[in-house]
Amino acid sequence: IIIDAYKAFNLITDHGLNVLRMRFFEQRPEDEILEQLHIGRTTYQKALQDLLSTIAVYAAQRGAF
Repeated sequence: IIIDAYKAFNLITDHGLNVLRMRFFEQRPEDEILEQLHIGRTTYQKALQDLLSTIAVYAAQRGAF
């Protein structure tokens, strides 16, 4: 559902999906994600912020809040 929400809002990016998968599904530590994706902390934090915002909007539209 989370990935569907991300796709539904056309906010999907390679970094966003990879961060989602690695952080939440694989439960990898932040430093490992940064190293493997070759991204900086700011890019990582932006991807997380976009992800969480998308999920919140998607959930609200479906009456979860």
